[in-house]
Amino acid sequence: MATLTICIYISRWLGSDPVSLCPCVLVNAVKFNIRAESPRDYADLLLSFLHFPNVVVYDFARGLVSHTNLREKERLPFSPHGGRVAAPTPENIASAKKGQLKISLPWLQFEKDPPDVNCHPATGSAEHYALYDTFHQSNTKDETDALRVIGLVPELCGWLNSQKAEQLFSEMRKNNYFMNCFSPSSHIFLMRNVLHHHNERVNQLALKKLRTVCKGEITLDALGKAILDTQADVSTNEHEVATDVSTTHHCGNHCEALTMTSNIRPCRTSWTPGVHNPLQEQLVNYVLDETRPMEELIVKDCHTCLTRENLVTLGLRREMDSMVGNACLRLIHEAMQYQGKDVFVVDLHVPPTWLAPNHCDARLSLPVDSHKRDALIFPLWIPGHFVLCVSDSLVLIAKPP
Repeated sequence: MATLTICIYISRWLGSDPVSLCPCVLVNAVKFNIRAESPRDYADLLLSFLHFPNVVVYDFARGLVSHTNLREKERLPFSPHGGRVAAPTPENIASAKKGQLKISLPWLQFEKDPPDVNCHPATGSAEHYALYDTFHQSNTKDETDALRVIGLVPELCGWLNSQKAEQLFSEMRKNNYFMNCFSPSSHIFLMRNVLHHHNERVNQLALKKLRTVCKGEITLDALGKAILDTQADVSTNEHEVATDVSTTHHCGNHCEALTMTSNIRPCRTSWTPGVHNPLQEQLVNYVLDETRPMEELIVKDCHTCLTRENLVTLGLRREMDSMVGNACLRLIHEAMQYQGKDVFVVDLHVPPTWLAPNHCDARLSLPVDSHKRDALIFPLWIPGHFVLCVSDSLVLIAKPP
């Protein structure tokens, strides 16, 4: 929705016409060519932006970086690490190929404070990366391109869906026949109109979805960002607004930052039963508040998105969905990784298969390097609650048959 672009796709749909799009499939720029497109055309689009995007997704990212940085040698638009998410060391390349490397870019979700010099105004970061489209990330022969994979950045997993861009391109290519019948000037004029109506339709659909889950007036500012105005609710229902503002004050961006896995630290008062923790209670009350919209997105964990409707199964004496439990355990796993602990958490769907009538061998569910792990966690179901059985890797975890 925003014209202040943080992350874009760049590709082509009309023969040789390069375009750039937001993850929400808004078309930001298009260049009309009478020759074959090349990385320099995409560099023209990027350099024409008032604020250079922080993340660019392209099917030939390495060539785009080489051309753009050669054109702008003094400031090197794609940096650090030549637009890669990590330094191209042998260790990082090997870890990336094994899927063990994760590079967090928290400023994609929370504005960087203090901001960098010459930063993007929406993120506060002056870092710029060029990543491969998921459909083309396996087509490269350069080993260092393993550090240009979207999956290495947790904040981008599940958010960027390049399939949407391909679907849009497929739809627009249907116009090729009649568009190519026009003169060049008519072609450009009509295409700009088609793209304008496409962007308007995308914005209206996005606003409609926001209004179904948010109270108050939603408008677009000069940068194209959606702004929620809650002042109208004050005159209609002061009691309801007072409750909402109080909850928002306690469960706003500051709470979201505190609950990031990178910021979680061991705290006995947070986990000891019976200990009063106001912040924990406020967060739990906000999540389990059945008066709020059930479709509100609460947790986005990798490819799993959990709404309030999913999370109310964690309380209120209801059966818990195993997908919710797995998402919670993944957060615990990530928090332990930040503390330098190598652990393995068994999927919630697996332990029931160890019991009758399946009687599967539990050892087959464990990784080969179990003896090297700091701990193995088994979530076992007991009527009424779960029990986390933590097994020290130095102790025999299963007797031989």
